[in-house]
Amino acid sequence: MRRGIKRLKYPSEIDRDDIVIFLIGGVGTGKSSFKNILSRSGGAPVGHDLQSSTPKVEAIRLLGYPRHDSRLVILDTPGFQDPKMSDMHVLTTAATRFTILYFYRITDVRIDMKTLAMFKRLCGNEIFPQVVMVTTMWNNISNSDLDLSAKTREDQLRTQFWQPILYGGATYARFENTNASANQILDAALSKARHGQKMLIHKELADDDVELWETQAAQTLYDEIQVELAKEMGALKELIRMNRSSDPKWVADLEADYKETRGALKISASGPSRTPWSPFGQGKGWGRC
Repeated sequence: MRRGIKRLKYPSEIDRDDIVIFLIGGVGTGKSSFKNILSRSGGAPVGHDLQSSTPKVEAIRLLGYPRHDSRLVILDTPGFQDPKMSDMHVLTTAATRFTILYFYRITDVRIDMKTLAMFKRLCGNEIFPQVVMVTTMWNNISNSDLDLSAKTREDQLRTQFWQPILYGGATYARFENTNASANQILDAALSKARHGQKMLIHKELADDDVELWETQAAQTLYDEIQVELAKEMGALKELIRMNRSSDPKWVADLEADYKETRGALKISASGPSRTPWSPFGQGKGWGRC
């Protein structure tokens, strides 16, 4: 049977009997390459390549895997790159069996601690046995110096930054942008898919009867919001200083923005509240999943 994909409406077209494979990682971490390889047979394209940019959840059903009776569904997430509460909704699905692939570019010099922290707060320690931590871009390493640097970074990930996740039951894999590599990772992921387990955010929302803004993931998000607001205040303050004498009207508008941002920072610093406020737009992403 020729491999291909069927795009799904998320979350309405995902069934309880599906096996869901969550792809988590920022744009450009290799998720699209992984999906494209899995959707092809012998490297031949099937339809259009999947997009490299994922501004929202993309759900696709993998076809041509008869052993799984067309029950394999990939959910590609935004990667929590924007500080919005709506990012937390991407792990909501009707399926009861799932596994998670976390993608990271081995060529990155800095560790994306924000995405990693959000990932751990969303999933919780009990889900780590269902996780495969994946490094990518090994095919872009062209000389011995880069190879040595990448291997050093790989060792740091496995022994330091990812050590608690791996110790908790997750496994590690390299994605080398080949059919063999993609299928090995898929097999590893499917061997870890389990019934009945809930991610931490689902437990908090369902079992503990709390609101979305009260979850551990929300606490991580509040830290990010405060950082962004502080940066915005600094930029506004500098613009006011530079233009105070040249454009009084614009400075008055800037001062109003500065005052509003300072108020928003004060609210966020006081911690979560039931007020449906967001510095990124009124009412965006608040409430239950």
